[in-house]
Amino acid sequence: MSKKHKRAPLTRLLLRFLFITIGAILMAVSLEYFLVPNSVVDGGITGISIILNRITNIETGTLILLLNIPILLLGTWRFGVRFILSTLYCIAVTSWCTNVLAAYGPITEDLVLAAVVGGAVLATGVGLVFRAGGTTGGIDIIIKLLRIKMPHLKTGALYLAMDAVVV
Repeated sequence: MSKKHKRAPLTRLLLRFLFITIGAILMAVSLEYFLVPNSVVDGGITGISIILNRITNIETGTLILLLNIPILLLGTWRFGVRFILSTLYCIAVTSWCTNVLAAYGPITEDLVLAAVVGGAVLATGVGLVFRAGGTTGGIDIIIKLLRIKMPHLKTGALYLAMDAVVV
């Protein structure tokens, strides 16, 4: 086997984690420059973290990490360590970057602009993570578990329902 073929899996892995990193950073930018400082709530674990941040004053990134721990344990049990590693990495990068960026304040205080731009940047980050074959944790893992038990339910409908409950 040539050197080129031996490097291909490593190159794919590095690219995968590069896209997960970029996606996680975009998610943190969305949260701390647009959503959190303007009290715009996202769905899922992130939305719950934003709400709890307002109640407890614990940093949003820290709450994202803490709330994901039991879900990660459940996901590890069901899907294995290999599946969870990229998710854990994404959560760690998002949490850390969210806490670091919190010190800089919002880019805008216009609620509509914060919601639209923040939502678009967040969706781009999540899309990059998904495209790289990763997940952002939390609701992603719960929905994956629900789809195993109830395959007739549509993934999009489950996301919509769970996010609507949080929002």
